[in-house]
Amino acid sequence: MQGTGRRAAPVGVVSLVALVSCALLLLAAGGAVGVPAALTKLVAALACGTQAVLMWRRWATDDVERDVRVAFTGAVGVIGASLAVQSLLDLLIESGRLDSALRGVGVVLGGIAFCTFLYRGLVHWNQFRAPDSDPGDWLNGASAVLLGIAGGEVLLPILHAPMTHWSPAHELIWLGNTVTLLVLTGTAATVALLGGLTRDLRVHLTTAALAGATVTSIAVALLADVQEAGATAQVCWVAVAMALGVCSLFGPAPVRPPRATSQSPVIGALFVLGSSVLVLAFGTLLGQSNLVTVGAALAAALGSGSRLSYLIASLADLAETQEEARTDHLTGLANRRALSAALVAARVRDGGAALLIVDLDRFKDINDQYGHAVGDEVLQSVAVRLRGVMPPGGLVGRLGGDEFAVILPGGSLDEATRLATTVVELCAQPLVTSSGRMRTHASVGVAAAVPGLDRDQEQPEPGSRSLSPGELLRRADAALYDAKRSGGGVRVFDREADLRVHAERRLLAQLRELLNPDHDGRAGEIVVHFQPQLATGTRAVVGAEALVRWQHPEHGLLPPVRFVELAQRHGLMDELTACILAQAVAEAARWERAGHDVQLAVNISASCLVSPDLIPMVEAALSTSGIAVGHLKLEVTETTLMSDPALALQATRRLADRGVAISIDDYGTGYSSLSYLHDLQADEVKLDRTFISRLAHDERTAAIVAGTIDLAHGLGLCVVAEGVEEEQTLELLGRLGCDTSQGFLHARPMPAEQFLAWLGEHSEGLASDRESDGLKPAV
Repeated sequence: MQGTGRRAAPVGVVSLVALVSCALLLLAAGGAVGVPAALTKLVAALACGTQAVLMWRRWATDDVERDVRVAFTGAVGVIGASLAVQSLLDLLIESGRLDSALRGVGVVLGGIAFCTFLYRGLVHWNQFRAPDSDPGDWLNGASAVLLGIAGGEVLLPILHAPMTHWSPAHELIWLGNTVTLLVLTGTAATVALLGGLTRDLRVHLTTAALAGATVTSIAVALLADVQEAGATAQVCWVAVAMALGVCSLFGPAPVRPPRATSQSPVIGALFVLGSSVLVLAFGTLLGQSNLVTVGAALAAALGSGSRLSYLIASLADLAETQEEARTDHLTGLANRRALSAALVAARVRDGGAALLIVDLDRFKDINDQYGHAVGDEVLQSVAVRLRGVMPPGGLVGRLGGDEFAVILPGGSLDEATRLATTVVELCAQPLVTSSGRMRTHASVGVAAAVPGLDRDQEQPEPGSRSLSPGELLRRADAALYDAKRSGGGVRVFDREADLRVHAERRLLAQLRELLNPDHDGRAGEIVVHFQPQLATGTRAVVGAEALVRWQHPEHGLLPPVRFVELAQRHGLMDELTACILAQAVAEAARWERAGHDVQLAVNISASCLVSPDLIPMVEAALSTSGIAVGHLKLEVTETTLMSDPALALQATRRLADRGVAISIDDYGTGYSSLSYLHDLQADEVKLDRTFISRLAHDERTAAIVAGTIDLAHGLGLCVVAEGVEEEQTLELLGRLGCDTSQGFLHARPMPAEQFLAWLGEHSEGLASDRESDGLKPAV
């Protein structure tokens, strides 16, 4: 690594100084040299403090190892501080100012702090590559140390070890030190294996230092006295600290993370728990139990038992989470993730699969009318029915909302179609809910993936691959879209229909772009054409209806039938209406400035009529254009009014209160007009073209039109007849008293500029007719 040589020099020097000082400390403890212990500890303390500073500056600063760097640097710093404090204590003890027992207390406290930092660094080493490391490992570590102390208290007297001749306090301190070193050594090795760090030199160096310190602690205790054993413990800690300092010279090695598993923590907790029980049993049996043995063993058992309980609870939560991750919480069916996995599995088996997508028709009406709780009951009932007709091996799931999916691994298209028909019949049967019995209907799209059938081939070819899960899902969704457009039922994926659906979706995307206020014109533009409305008797132009068109860059001028319904289905009518209204009132303002007293009629959809944005939209258009309020008339279809009469009545009243005229368009197609005509604040009714086209040739139709005109006049409403194409029809309307007529007989819809010119010509022609009849034009 670049710069390692320059960085290694100070680290190596500091490590050498620390280790030499510790060696002198060990020799002084054995009486081999006459160097004061306080001096050697002070030199070692300075070395450890310097090493901590170098480690903080040299250790890798990668965020992945930030916790490790902090913990290891803290461990080395703690050893330095502990040695410095002990050096001071030695001076005070030698002068007789303090009791010598405080030296042991300082050693113990320093060792505990060092082990705490060191253990934290080990369990968090490369934490992101070792998902098994968690705060619960503290229980395992502490329990293992307590188990080792309890076991040592039982075994040392049996082995007649020299430590049994020490005082209980010295024996316990040495035992705790040695067991802790052993646990740390095992922790380092375990983290290397579980964390995928077997190629990291730093882990091997740390493990080797800990193992060497463990062996040294045992060997010196067996061969030396208490004083030398105490000095050896300090030397071991300093040696490990210096090894950590050397580790700071190297960066992390590339590793391959192992598969995460909870097996190792569970085995570790079980081992500690079982061993604690065995230590208690053998200690009692051999008569070696004492307060330390029993207390340490019980504490170890309690810690490992708590850790095991936590792991079991975590595994239970994990199993529940995994189950929930593949299950729809409302219906208990498979969710989208489980369905995707099943489609992938079916493709891997290369046995093919058939897919059904089921969508409930008008489910939104159920939610709106009865509430979402009843809607959930309907979904649950449908789920039960779908599960009941599943063939062996089939899988039914919920994709979301009111949309379900059925997978038939290895199923043919014929089998899937038969099942789809059964599903439609089943969904049509009445359901029992808390709000009573209700009936729903379903649309089903069917697609099949045949092994070896490529998406662009009609017949399978050897060696070709089956459809991908995504493509199969897309095809079933396209078939469902076709079924919904056709009014429900079952539709099998059809290539031609798919092309049409694809073209429609592309058209929808372009329409969205077009209605975006920041569109750049690539999708064309919305334009408004106008068709005049003439007084039936005088044939004077009294109004004009605004009719929308789309000037498409690829398809030319598109009529409203190509895109208005698309906008209605996908929630774009507010934006489209605003665009039409703004253009239409701007043209009406031009008519006024040109001296033409012509009323403008604009169509309003059902969604716009009940939208809270309608009134602000109308007021903004009138304010911007400056036309008189009475010159604007909004046409609302009869079916729109009848879909929600109460809401429609409220909306039309708000418009009428602002002076906007209301026209009932397509009058006569709703079959229940009389129920609301009296209360609705309308100004006119517009007879549908289906009546006008048969007026001159069907007496029954003529009677209906005559009665409607009389009824409207009786209610104070004007009558407009649309679709007038014959002179005979116009004359008959005049005799029946119809006020206004509109149709190809007068003029076809025209662009704005052409209509303004036509308006001027027609006004001049009408004035000439009046003068020839001896009438003067109105001023």
